[in-house]
Amino acid sequence: MGLLVYCLERTLITGNQIYCLLFILLYLPIYKNALIFSYQQTGSVILVKVLQYSKELVLIMGLATFIVTRKNIFHLNFRITTLDKLFLVFISLAFLFVLLPIGEATFFNKATYFKNMFLMGLMYFMGRNVRISDSLLIKGLQLLLCMGAIACFVAILEKGFNTHLHSVINMSQFNSHIYDREPTGHYGLSWTFEAQGGKKRFGSIFADPLEFSATCLLLFTASMMMYRTSIIRSNKLIYAISAVMAVISIWLAYSRASMLSFVFMLSYIAILLRYYWLIYVGIAGVIAITGYIIYFAPDETRYFVIDTLTFANSSSLGHLLDWAAAVESIIENPFGIGLAMSGNASGVEGELQVGGENQYLIYGVQLGVIGMLLYIMILAYAIRMSAKAYRRAKNPIDKIIPFCATCVKFGLLLPLFTSNAEIYLFIALISWWMVGRSITIYDNQLTAQTNG
Repeated sequence: MGLLVYCLERTLITGNQIYCLLFILLYLPIYKNALIFSYQQTGSVILVKVLQYSKELVLIMGLATFIVTRKNIFHLNFRITTLDKLFLVFISLAFLFVLLPIGEATFFNKATYFKNMFLMGLMYFMGRNVRISDSLLIKGLQLLLCMGAIACFVAILEKGFNTHLHSVINMSQFNSHIYDREPTGHYGLSWTFEAQGGKKRFGSIFADPLEFSATCLLLFTASMMMYRTSIIRSNKLIYAISAVMAVISIWLAYSRASMLSFVFMLSYIAILLRYYWLIYVGIAGVIAITGYIIYFAPDETRYFVIDTLTFANSSSLGHLLDWAAAVESIIENPFGIGLAMSGNASGVEGELQVGGENQYLIYGVQLGVIGMLLYIMILAYAIRMSAKAYRRAKNPIDKIIPFCATCVKFGLLLPLFTSNAEIYLFIALISWWMVGRSITIYDNQLTAQTNG
């Protein structure tokens, strides 16, 4: 609560949206656990609601101060790019679906769902506009890596005691009282916290293991680039340890999609950095792991891999069924069936849900083929233009954010196939801010080249 008041106060006094980013960076990783802990300590539903909507309050306040403090709101500090237009059309289309009487969801539920989409666009817009010095950027990234180290340490403790942090703080009781949601799975939490065979997956300080593992992709790339740009040997050692901790965290979260995404992201990094030898190392590693699974791994591990590849386990089969339902809906309703009708984000009621295990199809079900294609084009441009910004940047510090943006967005392509990944608030909002800043860096490079 103190962080919320401080960031709001500084944003109002200084008119600087950097405090909005500070709030997102410090609060969103612990967002769900902070709600649970506050409720356990006070029993106040009102306090929970205040904290629940604090992120929206801070970001809207940041947008308001941006508008109020500008002499000419229609004068932008950047030229409009294709990605800007795509984002504007995508958010406008979603807003149109809020206003039109399309779908069975209530207006409130549609507005609630649209709010999450609007935050994506708002963070991208902030990335395009907010100026940040190199020293402040480095401090922010170091703060991010400190958060990652704490998360890894907590996950190691969870593994050591074979106990979920979310069980200790009684997340199931919170979900039951606040969301009227009963626990599932063998550990009284949800199926997300366990893999096939009952193997525990740990979420650390994050809302669940899936959000934790997705965030680790960002932690690894940030550590890697900080290592490459640092000229201080002791700092290089710290960043190398941070990268290792990110890999450990991915393993402890035990998300198949994120593990495979990490391998794909490493291949992309190898191409981006022209470290082609890494690809051969990766191929050798895949061969070695395959040999281990076939000849030496326990039967449980071998069957887990086989069932995953053949979609024989319940989780994989569930994905297929949801994909089929979503594809059928898109074919029958190519212009969409309305917001809050697919996925498991806020505002979606279970009895109205159609599909929900694929972010691309989720938007296709709700916004139609046009909305799905717009989202895919936004991702493609984000990855491509961030990569261009990385390659064009002359200042080593300017390379960090574009590198993280293009790698993380590429790495998240696979989790987007198997989950409603845009609801992982921390990684979603931070990565879209990074994309926005990357496009601004690219624009600045073009302007400097033209003027030069």
